[in-house]
Amino acid sequence: MGAPRGRHPPLAHRARPQRGHVPDDGGLPARGGLPRPHGRLHAPDPGGRGGPGRGGERALPARARRARARGRSRRARHRRPRQARLGRPAGVPAWRRAGVLGVRRDAAGGGARLAPAVHDHPQPRPHVPDRPAERGARGLLSDPGARARATPVPGPWPRFLPAGDLALSVELGDAISVETNTRVRALEYLIQEKALPGVVETVPTFRALLVYYDPEVTGYDALCAALAELALQAPHAALPPARRVELACCYDPEFGLDLEAAAARTGLGVDELVALHASAEYLVYFIGFTPGLPYMAGLPERLRLPRLDTPRTRVPAGSVGIGGGQCCIYPVESPGGYWILGRTPARLYDPEADEPILLRPGDRVTFRPVDRAEYERLAAAGPRPRAAAAASAPPPGRWWLEVLEPGALTTVQDLGRTGQLRYGIPPSGPVDREAFVLANRLVGNPDDAAGLECTVVGPRVRVAAPCAVAVTGAAMPVTVNDREAPAWTTLYLEAGDVLRLGPARAGLRAYLAVAGGIDVPPVLGSRATYLRGRLGGLEGRALRRGDRLPVAPAPRPPRRWVRPEARPGFPDEAEVRVVLGPQADAFTAAGLEAFLGGPYEMLPQSDRMGARLRGPRIAHARGHDIISDGIALGSIQVPGDGQPIVLLVDRQSTGGYAKVATVCSFDIGRLGQVKPGQRVRFRAITLEAAHRELRARRAALGAGLEAVGAAGPGEA
Repeated sequence: MGAPRGRHPPLAHRARPQRGHVPDDGGLPARGGLPRPHGRLHAPDPGGRGGPGRGGERALPARARRARARGRSRRARHRRPRQARLGRPAGVPAWRRAGVLGVRRDAAGGGARLAPAVHDHPQPRPHVPDRPAERGARGLLSDPGARARATPVPGPWPRFLPAGDLALSVELGDAISVETNTRVRALEYLIQEKALPGVVETVPTFRALLVYYDPEVTGYDALCAALAELALQAPHAALPPARRVELACCYDPEFGLDLEAAAARTGLGVDELVALHASAEYLVYFIGFTPGLPYMAGLPERLRLPRLDTPRTRVPAGSVGIGGGQCCIYPVESPGGYWILGRTPARLYDPEADEPILLRPGDRVTFRPVDRAEYERLAAAGPRPRAAAAASAPPPGRWWLEVLEPGALTTVQDLGRTGQLRYGIPPSGPVDREAFVLANRLVGNPDDAAGLECTVVGPRVRVAAPCAVAVTGAAMPVTVNDREAPAWTTLYLEAGDVLRLGPARAGLRAYLAVAGGIDVPPVLGSRATYLRGRLGGLEGRALRRGDRLPVAPAPRPPRRWVRPEARPGFPDEAEVRVVLGPQADAFTAAGLEAFLGGPYEMLPQSDRMGARLRGPRIAHARGHDIISDGIALGSIQVPGDGQPIVLLVDRQSTGGYAKVATVCSFDIGRLGQVKPGQRVRFRAITLEAAHRELRARRAALGAGLEAVGAAGPGEA
C-alpha cells in the first residue's frame, strides 16, 4: 500500500545507509535520510520526525515537521534551500562522501548542450511497492499488502512494477514528453555504464524502462534500490552525443498512399504538407513493435492526425507515416494504422548488416524530399539482401542432416539472443525451454546448442553420418527406419538412417537435438530463427523439403534417458502460474476475479508470438489502451474485447494494451504445449514464490536423467 503523504514506506531491501536528496536543480543524493517531498535535506530519521542534521545537511524547523506530520506541509514541500535557488547544489559534503557522481553537462551533439532539468519543486522519492506475503489466488486480491503489488500506488517517480519473475518496469512519468523520455534514456545509459550485476538487458519506451534481470544474481528489492539511486542521477547524466540522420523520402502518390487524404484532412495543399513534414526535426523516442521501427516526436501541430480508423493489413517496407502526434517509418512490411505520406529507400532493418538497425533512441532525424528517379537510384545503390548460396557439400568437418519432409512448422532454435529487444528484435528460442535443454543434455551438448523445434507434426530427416539424437517435449511418435523408437532417450543412428517424428498425440511442440548441434551461422549472437523478421536459423525461415543442415562433429555420448516421473504431463486443462501486474490496476475487481476464475480456451490463431485465448471477459477499469511500454516474456495483454493474449518468445518488444499479469517463466513451456481447443487456468502467486520456484526448477533440471546400460530401440 502507499505510504501517507509526506512519509516513505519502510524499505527492508536497503542494506546500506539510506540516502536523501537535494532539489532537482541541486541534483544529488546526500548520505543518510530518505528522499522527502519537500525542498530540504534530511538527516537519518528512523522515526520519521526529522532530526538534527550532520555534515552540512539541514533539518526542517520544528514547525515544518509538525505541519508535515499533519499532512499540511505544502510550503515545506516546495521550499528550496538558498543554494538550490542560486543554482548551487546543497549538501555537497554529504554527496561527495556518499560517492555519488556529480552533475555533468556535456555536448548533446551539434553544439547543443544537455543540462539537467530544472523544476519548481524537488524530485519526489522513488516508490517501491510493499512486499505481500504468499497467498492463494483469491487472497492476493483481498490482502492489502498483495493489493499494493497488484495495484500500483499513484505517486512520485520512479515507480517499480514487477513484470513477471524475470523483469521489472521502472516508470519515470505518466505522460509522453521529451523530458521524461530523456530521463528514461539516461537511466538506461547509467545502467550500462555501471554494469549493474544481474541486469540482462533493457527496453526503453516513452516513459518507462523495462529491465530484464536474473533473480539468482540480484533480487528484486536489491535491484529496485540500485535503480532508485540511478534514477536520482538520471537528470544529470551526460548522454552520448545525439546523431543526426538525414533520410531521403519520396512523396510520390504511389508511395504516399494517404498523402492526398491527409492534405484534405489538414486543410493543406499536398506541396504544403510535404514541405511542412520535411521541415521538421524528429526525435527518436525508442525502437519497438517490429525490428528497427522508430517512434519519433516532433511532428508539426498542423499534421497531428488521429490514426486510421481501419488499419491496413499490409504497409510496404520503408513507408513513412504519421498518426497520433508521432511520425514513424515501417522497416519491414507489416500491418499499420498510420497515414502513409511517402517512402524512404533507406533500409532501417538489415539482418545481414554488422549493425542491423539504422536508427537508435535519441537520434535526430530529418527527411529530404527526392523525386521518383532519385529514389530508384538510391534504392538500387543501397545494400541488397544476400541470398544464402546452396551448398553442394557440407562445410569442412561437418555432415548433413537432410530434410525429407519438413513437418508442419520446424525451425532451428537455440536458447535465443539477448541484448536486441531495445531494437525491436525478440529473443526467439524454444517455447518449451526445459524440454529443449533436456534434449541437448541427452546427447551431451551444451544447453544452448542449436536444435529443431517441431510443431504439431514433426519432420522426416536422413542423417549422413553416425550420430546421437534425442527427442523431447510433445508426445510425437518417433520412428527410425520405420521402427518405433523411444523419446526422452539417447538414440544412436548410423549413416543413412531415417528419423521421423509423427503427429503430436499430446502436447504441441517437440524438440530434436543432434550431438554436436546444428551449425548454421549465428546472427546477432544466436542461431535462433525469428520468422517475422526473417532472421537467424536457415535463412530466417522454417525448414523445407530438400534443406540440408550442417551438423558439427561430436563424440558419441553415453546413453541416458529421462525417468517417466520426471517428464512433464499434458493435461486437458493446464494450470499456469502468474504474477499480477504490471497494470493490474487497469482492471476492475470483477475483471480480476474472472481472469483468475474461469478457464480459457487456446485458439488456433496462436503462434510463437503469442497465445490467444477465449474465455471470461476481463473488464477494464479505465479503457484498454496505455502509453506503449515494454513487453516481458509471458505478458498477458488484454485488448478491448477483454480476451487475453499471452506474449511468447517471438513477441513484439513494446505494446499499448494493458497487461493484467505475467506468466512465470517456468510455466511458459507448459502453456506452449497447450493445443488449440484445450483449456488453461491462471493462478496468481507472489513474486517471492515465483523466485523460489524458479530456483528450484533450475536446480532440479536434469535431475531425472539416468544412464541406460542396455541397448534400446533405435540403436544400430
